Amino acid sequence: SIEELKYLRFPFLQEGDTKEKRYAVRNYLFKRKYKIAPVTVDFEDWTFGPNYEHCVYRRNILGMRKLEKIYMEQAKKRLLHADKLARYMYGKPKKQILLLHVNLITARMLDKLIKEYKQLGVKFISFKEALSDPIYDIDPAVWFPVGKSFLLQTQESRKIQTPPDIRIAPIPRDTIHAICK
Repeated sequence: SIEELKYLRFPFLQEGDTKEKRYAVRNYLFKRKYKIAPVTVDFEDWTFGPNYEHCVYRRNILGMRKLEKIYMEQAKKRLLHADKLARYMYGKPKKQILLLHVNLITARMLDKLIKEYKQLGVKFISFKEALSDPIYDIDPAVWFPVGKSFLLQTQESRKIQTPPDIRIAPIPRDTIHAICK
């Protein structure tokens, strides 16, 4: 028989803005044998989707190329940031979990993204294999009004300061949203 996979990745990585909300949902899921699907690498590919589709619809090649460039830059920066942060927090590399969404820009950029990640030394593994890393057995036990990756939650729960060489600029949403709007 095929093992039933029951995972939930919280929408927008928002797990609840209070302790009560966080654990009400978690307890509900755990009673039904669900596991939480953590994410460590999130470059918010979803935020590119609507503007990219507008560019395609308008046949704005320049706008498409601008968005593709920012997409790839953010994908690389967020991967390298997650790796640096994990090494800093745990003293060694950890199995990362990449969040990707189904949208036109991701569909068009996926081959290039995989190639870029492989050039950076990424070895693609299954979600189940990534979850075998003991760090994912830990509940960071923190809550925020906005979603955060597993590593950022864990960093916050352990009160680990981010050294200057690991800090990363926010995703340039205003720039992304201004292209082909």
